[in-house]
Amino acid sequence: MSWWEPGATAIVVPVPEAEAVLGALRRVHSPSGRDAMIAHVTLLSPTRAWRGDAAAVCEIATAFAAFAFRLARFGRFPSALYLRPEPAEPFAAVADALRAVVPAEPMPGGTMIPHLTIASRVADDDVLDELEAHVSPLLPIEATATEVVVYERGDDLGLRVRDSFALGR
Repeated sequence: MSWWEPGATAIVVPVPEAEAVLGALRRVHSPSGRDAMIAHVTLLSPTRAWRGDAAAVCEIATAFAAFAFRLARFGRFPSALYLRPEPAEPFAAVADALRAVVPAEPMPGGTMIPHLTIASRVADDDVLDELEAHVSPLLPIEATATEVVVYERGDDLGLRVRDSFALGR
């Protein structure tokens, strides 16, 4: 399954604190930003979560307490720049629990790396270097994970929020 086909879903933790700082850059330098998806840490993607999995996702979300984290360190994938949430373990734990009940494509390398994408599909490393230099003085970003949101790609290939679930309190 491709993230670019109708019905594909992504399960994410939105990070409005990062959107306030990085939203404009993400809209220029990342496909999800251009599609108006809020800055987020991806838990699972692509999936087809809304073929009967809403109750299971809700149960998982409420089993995990909201948690504070910070974005202060950069990471890179090929053609991508991202921020590493610290601590990363709560994101990985929620993703692992979701992966146990929601069908998803295998993670590249077999391991989920929690991250908030700033730029992706950027072939020029100099552009990524410039973005890192621009964002660096804006860090750290202090944030709190409070919910899990499911985005779905529609027949028009646009994104919409399909559902959201508060993390347990």
